[in-house]
Amino acid sequence: VMFPKMMLNFDVNRSRSKNAVEAAMSGDRLIFLTAQIDAGMNEPTVDDIYKVGVVCRIKQVVKEDAKAIRVVVEGLWRGAIIETVPQEDYLYAAIEPFGEARVHAVSTRDIALMRSLKATFERYMELTPKLPADILFKIGMANEPGELADFVASNVMLDAEVKQIILETVNLSDRLEVLIEAMQSEIFIMTVEQDIMDKAKARIDQNQRDYYL
Repeated sequence: VMFPKMMLNFDVNRSRSKNAVEAAMSGDRLIFLTAQIDAGMNEPTVDDIYKVGVVCRIKQVVKEDAKAIRVVVEGLWRGAIIETVPQEDYLYAAIEPFGEARVHAVSTRDIALMRSLKATFERYMELTPKLPADILFKIGMANEPGELADFVASNVMLDAEVKQIILETVNLSDRLEVLIEAMQSEIFIMTVEQDIMDKAKARIDQNQRDYYL
């Protein structure tokens, strides 16, 4: 699931997807990225993808091998499919901006939610030390609710369905709240996993000690 202002690189193997990249490169380099509803489907149709995604600009295309190409994209703005156009070589549709037109005044509740999200992300980072340290600095500097929510959502491990809900949540206060709840749930799961691993390690260490004795 892509978010605005997010940089992403991924491999493209499907013929229709490669055709779409080539068509975009021959024009304005814009492409619409949206997730599949069922990730296991090999040849999805328009009915098999979410209608809300992100319009992206292709920054780079690198040929990996005879079958795959690597694409680097930058997310620009939320978009929604309003009309599909028959096209055999790749999926083609008309896209309109989604949920970003009106100005959102930052309320006291938004400020509280943003502080809560930043604190929640700090706890998340404690459990995922592999994340780059500068992410916390960037999050600390963010002062706009939508931008903060999108940046955090693009840097945490959440189910695709949850990220899609966040992407489609237009109200910025609600978007922050949904993300906080999802992250708190993920933190709880990660804490339980860590506890299980610590107890298992302790048992192994004790068994090894008993063996040596």
